[in-house]
Amino acid sequence: MIRINLDNKKEKIEEIFWKWFKKCCLDEFCSILENDIELQKIIFKTSSKYYSWKEKNTQNFEKDYSILRRFFLSTPKEHIELSQKIFNIKKNTKNFFLRKYDSFRRMKASEIVEALGIKTCPYCNKNFIDIYINKSGQKKLNGDMDHYLPKSKYPYLSICLYNLIPVCKSCNQEKGKNSSEKLHFHPYGDSGEFGYSFKTIFDEENIDLNYIYGLSNNFKIELDCTGNEYMENSKEIFHLEDKYKNSKEQAKSIIRSAYIYNSRYIRDMLKDYFINSNDESCVKLGCEEEIAKLIFDYEEEESINRPLGKLKYDLLKEFGVIK
Repeated sequence: MIRINLDNKKEKIEEIFWKWFKKCCLDEFCSILENDIELQKIIFKTSSKYYSWKEKNTQNFEKDYSILRRFFLSTPKEHIELSQKIFNIKKNTKNFFLRKYDSFRRMKASEIVEALGIKTCPYCNKNFIDIYINKSGQKKLNGDMDHYLPKSKYPYLSICLYNLIPVCKSCNQEKGKNSSEKLHFHPYGDSGEFGYSFKTIFDEENIDLNYIYGLSNNFKIELDCTGNEYMENSKEIFHLEDKYKNSKEQAKSIIRSAYIYNSRYIRDMLKDYFINSNDESCVKLGCEEEIAKLIFDYEEEESINRPLGKLKYDLLKEFGVIK
């Protein structure tokens, strides 16, 4: 469960979306909007406000579509507020949204993911989501776009940009099979704090101290989400602990490296190679945390781009490599 950092990327992905919408959806959407009172209420609050907007646009050469743009670029919080109301949009309106979602996924999903710069699934942080070139030379997404709020129940949110989460196929399928309507972690809506951590615990059936030296598989990987309801729901919906059970070999390797390259080893390296060095690059690296980052190849803020990045970070903390 990794937050998608929108710093310096928000403007880019919104521009990608809006250009696609204006070219592929706008005219048809305006026609549908005119004939669906419920859709008018969703976007304009009342039909009278819609007709006021329409009249101004009819009179002006320069059309104002800012209110439509705001709706399709609305926030996760606004989506949840809308989901608490009942709207009975027309069947052809639903079909429009579902059809345009298919178009968006086919034409722009890979471009959005590329602009975001993410490499792994934000729900599980275990599987890659790749961009590849097909035989026709087109960029395609090796993954899925999950509707945070399901399109089956909230079709009017089907192409709202921040209701579309780039994820791996495994997580998308597992969520699709889950009938729960519980809200879970939102990669765009989360505050930025992780709110959970991985830790190892003794296997009660096979208590084996060798696991703390990275020499045994007799331990369990636990995902602790205590006090965070959305994280707990994600843990359940995406079967995250079950997925990470299959990562014991990677965890064991991290634990073994943490035992060998411990804090004492790093301090000795610091003393022997860096403290008395006149090399400017060495001086910059001359602290325990920076040395640990080099040895273990980790960066907390880069977790989203590395499979099992959060697991690795938490285990390095658990075994004393980083503070």
